[in-house]
Amino acid sequence: MSDGLDRRASLPADLRVTLPGSELAELMAAQDWSSSPPGEPRTWSSALRSVVALCMNSRFAMVIMGAPSSG
Repeated sequence: MSDGLDRRASLPADLRVTLPGSELAELMAAQDWSSSPPGEPRTWSSALRSVVALCMNSRFAMVIMGAPSSG
């Protein structure tokens, strides 16, 4: 993905992976979030963004599971 750096700029700063050429960051930036249940990353709560950033920057496999908010 050659234009990954350009697409990564569309992610909120706390979701950008610091490692240059990160395939995960490129995939996150290329994703059409508008029709996904959590919506656009810019609209996510700071808690969700923090957890996603933690997972994206980890060397270990992680899974985030959740359900729609009831309130």
